[in-house]
Amino acid sequence: MQTEATLAQADVSELDLVRRCQAGDTEAFDELVTRYRTRVFGMIYNMVHSEQDAWDLAQDSFLKAWKSIKRFRGRSSFYTWIYRIVMNVTIDWLRKKQVKGGRRRVRRCDSAKGDRSGIQDRAEDGSVASRDDGTRARFAPGSTKRLRSFRPSTAPSF
Repeated sequence: MQTEATLAQADVSELDLVRRCQAGDTEAFDELVTRYRTRVFGMIYNMVHSEQDAWDLAQDSFLKAWKSIKRFRGRSSFYTWIYRIVMNVTIDWLRKKQVKGGRRRVRRCDSAKGDRSGIQDRAEDGSVASRDDGTRARFAPGSTKRLRSFRPSTAPSF
C-alpha cells in the first residue's frame, strides 16, 4: 500500500485531477486520496488521539469530499478545501462524542404553575443531581422515587 503519491502521479496537476473527479473519474479521486491521506490522517489524529477513529474520520472526510466535489470552484487549492471538510467532520464528531459522554439537562415542573425550582441534571449513567435552592445532592439511579414524596403534590384544578 502506498502512503504518498508517486512521481508519475505528482506530474498530474491537482486542478486536472479535480476536473476529472468532477466528471466522475474515480481513479482521479483515488490519486487525490493517495496524495493527501497521510496529512489528513495526521490532522485528525492530533485532534482525536485514536488511530482507529482517525482512520474512520479520514474515510468519512474523503467520502464527503467525493460527494461534494462538483461544488469545488478552484478558488483555493484542493488541500485547502479538503482541510476545511476534515476539520468540520472532526469537530462535529468531537461534539457528538462530548454530548454522549456529558450531562443532559432535564427540566421538570414541580407544580401546575410551572415552578422549575427542582431542575435536575441527569448523567449518562442515570444518576440524578438535584438542585433545590442552590444545594446539590447526588442520588443513585432508582433512588429518585424517595424524592418524589418530598415534592409538593398539587394537582391542577380545572
